[in-house]
Amino acid sequence: MKGILSRCGQAADPPASKALVNRRQPLFFLIFAVAAIVSGALPSGSIEGQESASIRGRVVDGQTLAPLASAMVMIQGTDLGTLTAEDGSYRISGLGPGSYVLVFQVIGYETFTRPDVILAPGRSTQVNVELQVSAVEVEGIVVDAGYFPKDDRQPVSNVRFYSEEVRRAPGSAGDVSRVLLALPSTAQIADNANDLFVRGGSPLENGFFIDDIAVPNINHFPTQGATGGPIGMANVEFIEDVDFSSGGFSAAYGDRLSSIVDIDFREGSTDEMETRVEMSMSGVGGVVEGPLPGGRGSWFLSGRRSFLDLIVDAIGTGVAPRYGDIHAKATFEPADNHRISLLALFGDSEIAFNEAESVEEAVPYFGEYAGQQGTVGLSWRGLWGSRGYSVVALSTSSQDADDLWHRTATGDLIATDHSFERVSRLRNVNRLSVGGGHTVDFGGEVELLAADYDLQFGAQLDRLGGSVPAHQIVRDYDDRRLGLFASSAWRLTPRWSLTTGVRADRYSQARRTVLSPRIASSLTIRDGTTMNAAAGVFYQRLPSYILAQNPSFEELGMPRALHFVVGVDQLLSPSAQLTVEAYLKEYDSFPLEEEDPTLFVVDDGTSQSSFRSYRTLVAEGRARSYGIEVLLQKRLAEDFYGQIGASGFSSRYRDLDGSWRPRIHDNRFLLNVVGGYKPSHGWELSGRWSVAGGAPYTPFDATASRALNSGIIDASAVHAERYPAYHALNLRLDRRSVFRGSALTTSLSLWNVYGHQNVSAFYWNEVDNQLGTAYQWGFFPVLAMEWEF
Repeated sequence: MKGILSRCGQAADPPASKALVNRRQPLFFLIFAVAAIVSGALPSGSIEGQESASIRGRVVDGQTLAPLASAMVMIQGTDLGTLTAEDGSYRISGLGPGSYVLVFQVIGYETFTRPDVILAPGRSTQVNVELQVSAVEVEGIVVDAGYFPKDDRQPVSNVRFYSEEVRRAPGSAGDVSRVLLALPSTAQIADNANDLFVRGGSPLENGFFIDDIAVPNINHFPTQGATGGPIGMANVEFIEDVDFSSGGFSAAYGDRLSSIVDIDFREGSTDEMETRVEMSMSGVGGVVEGPLPGGRGSWFLSGRRSFLDLIVDAIGTGVAPRYGDIHAKATFEPADNHRISLLALFGDSEIAFNEAESVEEAVPYFGEYAGQQGTVGLSWRGLWGSRGYSVVALSTSSQDADDLWHRTATGDLIATDHSFERVSRLRNVNRLSVGGGHTVDFGGEVELLAADYDLQFGAQLDRLGGSVPAHQIVRDYDDRRLGLFASSAWRLTPRWSLTTGVRADRYSQARRTVLSPRIASSLTIRDGTTMNAAAGVFYQRLPSYILAQNPSFEELGMPRALHFVVGVDQLLSPSAQLTVEAYLKEYDSFPLEEEDPTLFVVDDGTSQSSFRSYRTLVAEGRARSYGIEVLLQKRLAEDFYGQIGASGFSSRYRDLDGSWRPRIHDNRFLLNVVGGYKPSHGWELSGRWSVAGGAPYTPFDATASRALNSGIIDASAVHAERYPAYHALNLRLDRRSVFRGSALTTSLSLWNVYGHQNVSAFYWNEVDNQLGTAYQWGFFPVLAMEWEF
């Protein structure tokens, strides 16, 4: 769906949606004003007469996941605390609602400080912690790692966000991908999409995992063959933490070239049934959770549905999407050291453009889209005493799409898409501690892909002005992948660690086996200063949507990326860390279109938000990206937190003519400044200012485009021009009110506060047969309210 919208040049800000936003703004301000007045009259932190809250969780060894008994858990700034039991569990009760900082400490392990623990009256908040073994070999010594624990197995390009950091992030609207877009390793492309362009890679190169279950796409209106979309589907209310690896990741992850996003969902309440409802400008939702019978597990269930389409119907104008999702998780511990988890995520998305409205609003397309997607996974985790653990996960994911689109100017068919994709996976990961700070990881995965495509394309002109006849692609496609990996981490000295690994992947359709060696190292120069480096080989097959178009495409080479990363971490204070990294990525074996030699196919799929029909592909594409990134993080120790991310980089590709050209996400420089202030538990003000260099684009040949009434590019100036620089300020105000047995959280986010008109794209408007400009979001309020009871 999003591909059709982008192909017609209107996806960033179609006139119909702009009119809808303008009409809604006064209503949203009125709603928030009333909510602010009501919540302002409620108590905002006094515990007198309120039900007490508690903190519970489990403390385990970060290498083996073995429970840590007698670990001290303290609330920073108080005398309150407890020791963990034999199974690593703990509970601190009798607390008032508010925001807390926890300190976890045990001899032989690095002390860890966990900020942003939010307690609601009558509720128990879960905080599970993995402590890293201290490199100091003196008995009775406790080393303070502060707020930034480090895993020797992933020493470079790894950033962790905790639940509250994700929930409250300004400019994210509850979308975890938009939180990651504030990092220096992700390029800035468009407000209307959350696609992650990581260090020169396209969105199809990212891998997503939730609780060890691979999820192909965590977005509504998912991009066909890639991992982006306009609206996030993962409910941030369930996120316990997010680990984002932007390069040099371990051999445990295969079939991805750029990044891994590893999300942990929390468990449901183990005390009693709890409920919460939420409402935002986009829709309503609710969560129910509670313990399993017998007290050996928990569950949660959530459902959300948008209501923008109802508003559109009520005011009688505009076009709005309709989407909804369901999340469920159950965790059961049948015996000590064994845990079984069931995870389910489902989403549906629909949108329709009426022909009459498209004519009136000069939208060059009309039609409809409907899609469904889902993932169901079952996992088992077993501990080998204090020596290690095993995880086995079985999952299946599916995506179903139905598109039908016509040109407004002529009524001619653009395309229909009836496709179904299913991926089933069996994944096993094992870890064994062999003593002396050495660990060995090994395992494998089996992946089965089955797809059914029925694609029809109307007669049209390509971007060079050539005629493309109407054609249809009907094909069943299947593929299998077998992967095996092994890696070993050594603590060579108290200050020097080394991790080496290799994986092998066998692809059935390509009939190829590829080897991916990887290495990473970390050296502590002095307390608080660490130098890190990593290098590795990464392979990934092309999307089945491309491979299924022509049997000969199955012979295309396997795209490959080489990663080289060096950097330094400097702990400025226990709650502040500065990271500087330099990287180089070399790509080869990417597909190029012989009939359009300057077209880089993987970028074309992103710019169109869907891969089109290709005719003659060859695997001769190369690409290169390199840059320097600076990330300063300040976690919430008292009342202030912040993050500054900046990068300078270059991302280019070589076409079939042998020319090196900028890629579509080559912004050249990025700057994101994020900060927040919490004067009390009841109030929080935060903001995010983003600046990015203009991305490259290819201008139109106005004469040829006007003569043919179609967007014909200037073939002599491919990616030779750049859009104006991007910049926008987003602000957010949170108000949290607590009273007996419940809590009300109200937030107002103001996107693009000073209303800068950021250009999304220049496009050829076929309705008016002239050049048009699509803009990204203007000033836009986002209201949300959540009631926990």
